[in-house]
Amino acid sequence: MLIGKVPYKILSLANKINPNFTGNTSITPNSLDGWSNITLGLAYGIKQQGSLAVSASLYTDLPTARFDKNSGLRTGYDGFGIAPYLNLGCGFNSGIFTQLKTGFRVRNNNYSQQLLSEFEIGKKFIDQFYIILGHDLQLSMNNGTYNDDASELLGLYIDENEYASINLKLGYQLTDNWIIWAYAAGGYFGNGVLKAPAFAANLAYEF
Repeated sequence: MLIGKVPYKILSLANKINPNFTGNTSITPNSLDGWSNITLGLAYGIKQQGSLAVSASLYTDLPTARFDKNSGLRTGYDGFGIAPYLNLGCGFNSGIFTQLKTGFRVRNNNYSQQLLSEFEIGKKFIDQFYIILGHDLQLSMNNGTYNDDASELLGLYIDENEYASINLKLGYQLTDNWIIWAYAAGGYFGNGVLKAPAFAANLAYEF
């Protein structure tokens, strides 16, 4: 399976900055938009036996982000990243399914390495409705030295970015090919990430 993610970011800087910043960098409020780190990935099925499936995946984050020196705004990480994963999935006749992904991300340009984990458990009701509860973990190894001051000042894409969050997804099968999803997530631990909860909705098409 080939996987692609093409994020586009729109940022605006006011006068609120990190109160704990101790550097000497000065910035000018401004706006910035552009591509973030485009991700390309490949997943390969290793084994499927009964209800258990095992696969491996490899993701690469391209250095496609923009940076504005005057405002310090950045649309993504200043470097190239690579992340291998091992994936375990299991489904049951009751409609319950679960998935666990564990991985490790390495970035160049002196960014810290990261331990990665994603867990989901869900159930399909009446052949049309899905409910999925998940947990995401991104843990920094704190072994990097990247610091352009502006990232630390604004809290954007810092070297030691990490978080742990719980999310809830609700899906409804509109037709055989179309599914509409609603998503809510909130973190209980984090460094260099948004403090507010996240909400999203999307429409998916399966070929």
